[in-house]
Amino acid sequence: MGLARRLLRGTALTTLAYVVQLSMLSLGSIVLARLLGPSSFGTYSLLLFAIGILTVVGNLGLPTTMQKYVSEFVGSNRKETIPLLLGFALRARALLTPCVIGILVGLAAWYITVGQPLIATYLLIVSVASTLDGFASIWAATITGFQRFDVSSKITLLVSPTAFVVTLASLLFGAGILGVFLVGIAISGINLVLLAGAARKILASNRLSATMRGKSEKAWLHFSLSILAIGLVDTIVWQRSEILFLRFFWTPIEVAQYSVAYGLSSRLLAVLPAGFFAVLFPLMSELYGSREITKIANLYVQTTRLLAMLVIPVCVLGIVLADPLIELL
Repeated sequence: MGLARRLLRGTALTTLAYVVQLSMLSLGSIVLARLLGPSSFGTYSLLLFAIGILTVVGNLGLPTTMQKYVSEFVGSNRKETIPLLLGFALRARALLTPCVIGILVGLAAWYITVGQPLIATYLLIVSVASTLDGFASIWAATITGFQRFDVSSKITLLVSPTAFVVTLASLLFGAGILGVFLVGIAISGINLVLLAGAARKILASNRLSATMRGKSEKAWLHFSLSILAIGLVDTIVWQRSEILFLRFFWTPIEVAQYSVAYGLSSRLLAVLPAGFFAVLFPLMSELYGSREITKIANLYVQTTRLLAMLVIPVCVLGIVLADPLIELL
């Protein structure tokens, strides 16, 4: 299959999955804001921000490392190294898990001392979901590293609507924020099982199995740490850090209003770039592994042209949907 066809097919699959996933998240935000009420939803948004930072730290850049090197090893015909990389990533995430949980437990203890035991309970529950999501992201990166976007997209298309429906049901039965977080644990568990099972099948089809030790762990760790630094800056500076400062000066109601509006607009803008990047990164890594540098340059040019062509319809769609969305909110 040619590069252009692989790019288009992969982008179509991932973009479809992203559209469904982001649509469910956006609808979920609106439903949560309506059913929880502005104050509770503001508290929920603040918790998600804090958890997002801890998730980035806990992941240590491992999913990106997996995706890059799996694709690179495929391109350089060194697939036998992939199980070593997977073992390193799983072991590193397991070692980091107690640290992340410890931070969340410490935050929970502090909230208890200031008279907010409910938030402490939420943090303890979310620590479980965060751990499951961390391991799931490693298995997901293994799948996309092999460029099996058909597999990852199918799982996303299954899990995202399920999460929305179950969350909605829990809210309609009056479960509140606690119910939402408990549902999150269940969904995270299902997602982990599906991704791990799919990744193991892909490894088995290539006659590979997980191995826990490797000789290149230092290089993998250095790359992971660089991704961690970038991820922290992106999360703290660009990914809604203003929510933290809003909390100091405004009430949870204002935080909730900002969160819904920002979430809808940012998710729409992220669909195309996210879809392309999800395909480009492993594809370029594979080409780098096979030392086909000229093809990387050609792929970059083709992608830039295609993205420029698709931006206009997205902008028009945003203009058309702006007024109905404002009325809906």
